[in-house]
Amino acid sequence: MISSALEFLRSQEIKNNNFLIFGDEIKLIFYIKNKIKSLHANYERVLISIEDKDFDEQLQAAILSNSLFSEVKIIEFTSNKNRLSRLLVERIQTISSLKTQNILIIELPQISQKLIANELSSSLSDALCTINCTPPTAHQIKEYIALMPENLISKDNLESIVEMYEGNFSLLMNDIEVAKQASLKEKDISSVFFSKAIKNNFKLFEEMQKGNFSAAIKIVDSMKENDKGSGVLLLWMLARDCRAIIELKTGKNSLRHLKIWSNQENFYKEYANKISEIKLNEIILLLDKFDKSIKGVLNYDSWQIAKDLVMQFCRASKKITT
Repeated sequence: MISSALEFLRSQEIKNNNFLIFGDEIKLIFYIKNKIKSLHANYERVLISIEDKDFDEQLQAAILSNSLFSEVKIIEFTSNKNRLSRLLVERIQTISSLKTQNILIIELPQISQKLIANELSSSLSDALCTINCTPPTAHQIKEYIALMPENLISKDNLESIVEMYEGNFSLLMNDIEVAKQASLKEKDISSVFFSKAIKNNFKLFEEMQKGNFSAAIKIVDSMKENDKGSGVLLLWMLARDCRAIIELKTGKNSLRHLKIWSNQENFYKEYANKISEIKLNEIILLLDKFDKSIKGVLNYDSWQIAKDLVMQFCRASKKITT
């Protein structure tokens, strides 16, 4: 039986020792593993790749050896394959059938729910708890937020915030946690989410793709004004944009793995059709300069380079407006 991550996080009692987690929503995987680990104050963590040639030896050593300083072992089995080979299925079956006091967590972030249901579920032990960590819907995101202790977002703001983050669950939850750590009050929440996190992350590329240089520069200026350390975030955003364009130009049709959803994807596809290889390479070289200036390797004003990057992005759209 497959449980949703929401069902698992809501559950008051966990009776299983063996778990299988699938889906690529990083924050959900983090929450699930944290809940499992929270049941054991003292444990030893062991990591094993299901694909390793010496998998059997590692498994035996982990199961049979005693931990000198911990009550229990939490053994995490990982695989980044996006297909279920016969060997992978056999090894997962072996893990699921183990009877041990240790906690076993199988993590398959690249395997789809369809593959799990059609090719794996029927052959697994009933003792295995299978948890779906695929990206939640907008309605589910609200339910996850409701689970958080000391929820900072009022019902009035919740609908708008979820809508403007456009399904990017991990980004939204990270920003909520940052706001919580900063001990922000309800009156400050809107400025954090609406002005900083949302505006910058979802509007900058849209403005650059349209060639709206002035609007794009205003976003960069707002980042600098709100937090001079946000240059690293801007670097990540622009690097993501470059990667998305490169992947589209090399024939990939979906950017979901980059957390770019269909309603944003159209902007990237439109831009990828406009920009030339020469212009893209110029932007990548400038991005490297931006990176090195942030790290202090090059003695340049990183924010000025950021503005130069925005200008190059806008110029490559072939229709600059002011």
